[in-house]
Amino acid sequence: MSTETLIPKRQSHVTFGRKVLKKDTKTLVVNNNLAAEDEFLSNYGEGLLNPATAVIAPPYTLSTLSALVTRNNTLAQCISAMEVNIDGTGHTFELIDPKSGDDEAEKAMLTAFFNEPFPDESFISIRRRMRYDLESIGVAYMEVMRNLEGKVTLLRYLDGLDMRLVRLDDPVQVSRTIDRDGVQFEAMYWVRERRFIQKVGTKNIFFKEFGSQRTLNRSTGFWAKPGEMLTPEETASEVLYFTCQKEAKSPYGVPRWINQLPSILGSRKAEEFNLEFFDSGGVPPAVVFVQGGMLTEDVRDQLQAFFSGAAKTKNRIAVVEVQSSSGTLDSAGQVKVNTERFGDFRSQDSMFQGYDGNCEEHVRTAFRLPTLFLGKATDLNFATAMTSYMVTEAQVFAPERLEFDEVITKKLLPDIGSKKYKFVSKPVNLRNVDLQLQAMQLSADKVDGEEFVGKMNEITSLNLKYSKEAEDKAREMAMGPKVPEKGEGTQPGGKANVRNDVEPMRNKEPDRRQTVQKNEIPPEEILDLVNRWTVAVGLEPGDLSHIEKLETLSQVDALRDPYKKIFDNMLAAKEFRLLGADPEGLAEIAGCCREHMN
Repeated sequence: MSTETLIPKRQSHVTFGRKVLKKDTKTLVVNNNLAAEDEFLSNYGEGLLNPATAVIAPPYTLSTLSALVTRNNTLAQCISAMEVNIDGTGHTFELIDPKSGDDEAEKAMLTAFFNEPFPDESFISIRRRMRYDLESIGVAYMEVMRNLEGKVTLLRYLDGLDMRLVRLDDPVQVSRTIDRDGVQFEAMYWVRERRFIQKVGTKNIFFKEFGSQRTLNRSTGFWAKPGEMLTPEETASEVLYFTCQKEAKSPYGVPRWINQLPSILGSRKAEEFNLEFFDSGGVPPAVVFVQGGMLTEDVRDQLQAFFSGAAKTKNRIAVVEVQSSSGTLDSAGQVKVNTERFGDFRSQDSMFQGYDGNCEEHVRTAFRLPTLFLGKATDLNFATAMTSYMVTEAQVFAPERLEFDEVITKKLLPDIGSKKYKFVSKPVNLRNVDLQLQAMQLSADKVDGEEFVGKMNEITSLNLKYSKEAEDKAREMAMGPKVPEKGEGTQPGGKANVRNDVEPMRNKEPDRRQTVQKNEIPPEEILDLVNRWTVAVGLEPGDLSHIEKLETLSQVDALRDPYKKIFDNMLAAKEFRLLGADPEGLAEIAGCCREHMN
């Protein structure tokens, strides 16, 4: 078992890492194995040879905070949910001004850069590792490296446990380009630029704040003097610094769960207590009371060893030999041995279950996460799960993404070479496919066919291929054949060619066994039949009497095979409206629909 440090009750405070926690009468127990040595301990304070590079101590020991994440039964799950839903959704690039028009070259450059900002590493993996640091220790760092021309070329994740902040030095005057109402001008102001230090073994490496206009020596931590030129090996790179929540009296950030520190420590103690309880076998299985006699020395030692042994040996039967300590030579004394069993207590559940549940809820509310994100969905249905996800997306995940996107857009993209685009993290989309398909059906004839097919593939996970020829054919089948111009299709006398071999389909009697066609049926009559059939079966509203509905069903049922295929194609084009999709496949679907509903 781990050693513990117990603060006497007469003291009024206890030190957790470097943070002093006030207390009145209760005692706080902290494991010594959590209080790891801080490798920057010799760099803190003002007793340095170089006071200008003095390192600021964080309010809490960062290694202790990181250890608590791995040893608590709730923190790791909450941080994983934040990491996946905020920084694991991917990103895209959108125009700052939609009216300016796309720049394919600039967008391709940004896409290639963020696909691999560092060799063999994607920007998503960098973001997720930074999010883990941000939620576990309250700070995160990303190194930005430039080429000799000053253009950003590489991005890299820096481990937050190895980084510290250097004290601010004297302010300097800097200039920044600011855009006001489309007019750019130079703004001059005073700032105190931040420096950072990283310890690798015994070596210190210094960084400067992103956007700093001065040159920093990466080995000494001192700013270059005016006119001094540093080699690329001596020049420090830049750092983008992120904080989770602001600490009142420190430039460091703190994790959002720091106010639930008692619950985190208490939950761990409760589980360790239960573990020790089970390892020791719980309460003694029985207590032996002897009246009017005494145990021999050997029996006493055997019972003591039996009750203090391993848990698995405490379920065995023990035989007790007792000698009388009363009586006379004429009559023996009475010896009474009573055994009180405690088996009922051993069969109960572990202790502090209610307390542990309250601690878990406290930690989870610090992240404002519902139980769904911790893998607990037993009390949820589809509606409550959907609502939980939507509220959390709007109140927790989306604001965190927006804050990160603004930093990348305003600070990083201009130095990469982007002028027209902004960085946008993709949201978590919970889609209702039925509603989306209905919306697409209403707008099918108002959008581009190729775009329509692409969106349909995205919604339904299909692999339909757009075809311009198929789109034209489907539109022709839906709209009917081209009306002949004057003079076309007429007899020598100027009269139009009349098809005497086709009877009007609407005048047929409602007999389902009757065949309505003789030789050929014009496309316009089949289209009229499709329109009436959709009304007859209830797919579309319309005014048809019962006799007309029976007549329409009979006419569709009596169609021969060539005309059934035409009917199915027109029905598919009318109802599905998937312009540019596979017409034969849609016709088969329409045929199944016709046979089923007829």
